[in-house]
Amino acid sequence: MSSCSTCSVCSPPLTTSLAQTSSMLDAAAEQMMVDKDFQAAFETCERGLEILASMDQEDNRCREFKAGFCILGIQAQAELNQWHGVLSWVLQQYEHLEKIPAKIMQM
Repeated sequence: MSSCSTCSVCSPPLTTSLAQTSSMLDAAAEQMMVDKDFQAAFETCERGLEILASMDQEDNRCREFKAGFCILGIQAQAELNQWHGVLSWVLQQYEHLEKIPAKIMQM
C-alpha cells in the first residue's frame, strides 16, 4: 500500500472525510462570499470542525482545514454581529489559548 500524503493514517474513510471536509470548506466560503448567508456559513464551519474532531488527526493538512473553518466562522460571526462569542467559540475548537494559530489570533 502506498503512503498517504494527506494525514498520518492512510485509510479510505479518512481520505473520504478529508475530501468531504474540503468540499465543506469550499461550501462555507461560497455561502459567505456569494450567497451572503452568514448563518449557513457558520453552521457549515461547525459541521466541518465536528468532522475534523472525529478524525482526531493533527497533521498539517488537517490543521489547515481547522484554521480555515475557524477563520470563516469568525468572519461569519462578525457579519452576524456576534463578536461577543468569537473567542469562546475559538477556544472550544483549540481548548487552550496557546494552541490557537497566530493567523487566527490576529483576526
